[in-house]
Amino acid sequence: MKTLLGLVFALAAVGGCATAPAPVLSSLQVNAFNATVRQAEAAGASEGSTEAATLLREAKSDFYYAQHLPADPRRARDVAVKAQLNATRALEVAQANARHRLALRSDVSVTETTKQ
Repeated sequence: MKTLLGLVFALAAVGGCATAPAPVLSSLQVNAFNATVRQAEAAGASEGSTEAATLLREAKSDFYYAQHLPADPRRARDVAVKAQLNATRALEVAQANARHRLALRSDVSVTETTKQ
């Protein structure tokens, strides 16, 4: 009886593992998204209420949502692609803003130098 009960529990454990849903998003997608987010944050995308910050917030929210949609893998992948595009756009906007700020500082310092 103990052996039969042990066998039932063992089969249930193995069956439970076999029926666990596979991750919808690949580790490559997750790593690429996280790297883009880190780059966007380093470029200043998470600061303030700029377009970059809004895009980055939406990207993070969408990606989180995509990771929790195992019942609809195709929708999860579509949402993840949208999140990646938003994160990439946030990075581009943050980099453009940083270049613009740098150019403004350069103009100000040149103007101040010529006034003296």
